[in-house]
Amino acid sequence: MDYSTSGGNKPYDATIKFYSDSVEVTNQIEAKNTKYIVCYKGMNTNNLRLNDSDLDDDGIKLGITTSWQVLDDQGNSSNGLGNVKVTLNYIHLRKDGLCDAGVRIFESTINYQHQ
Repeated sequence: MDYSTSGGNKPYDATIKFYSDSVEVTNQIEAKNTKYIVCYKGMNTNNLRLNDSDLDDDGIKLGITTSWQVLDDQGNSSNGLGNVKVTLNYIHLRKDGLCDAGVRIFESTINYQHQ
């Protein structure tokens, strides 16, 4: 990505897909959206920020479709490097939007670098 000489940011949208073996199960998660939450943590907020997320039927964060902001961090030491921890939790009772509630179904760390 090219930024202006005065710095700046670039927005983008993302959608995550989940698979069980080779079968996509994202639609099943979306169908029971009040029971699941996808969370993104640990990124370097000097160069990557989560702006927004889709909501479930009760108006609480779901996290399958997200919008992000990539920031020009030329003045920082990270050089656009970082990682994001992605988790999918199932909450049998009432979901309250907390990332660590319920049963962890999926967890992964994704490395990123932007220029």
